[in-house]
Amino acid sequence: LKKNGYTVFSAGSVKEALDIYQQEKGEFHLVFTDIVLGDRPGIELVDELLTLNPELKVIFTSGYLDEKTQLSIIQEKGFKFIQKPYQITDLLTLLKQTLIS
Repeated sequence: LKKNGYTVFSAGSVKEALDIYQQEKGEFHLVFTDIVLGDRPGIELVDELLTLNPELKVIFTSGYLDEKTQLSIIQEKGFKFIQKPYQITDLLTLLKQTLIS
């Protein structure tokens, strides 16, 4: 993503992601997160971030097909999803579409 002009921050847990968001003063346009994170589900991260910035765009990903419950919640809320493994070109297309929507 960096090679394509995006500024990227990585976090392995909800706590770490929230800390980064606060350190960067919320200067984010999009969150790309896994459904499963180290400490809590990715949907909880997104819920917290959306309380801070309701305009934030969201894309979820996962490599697990058995997370249907969380996937249905994600789809009900209108968030984008891309299944792992994915091609970088597919991710870049989805990023562009999500940012302009």
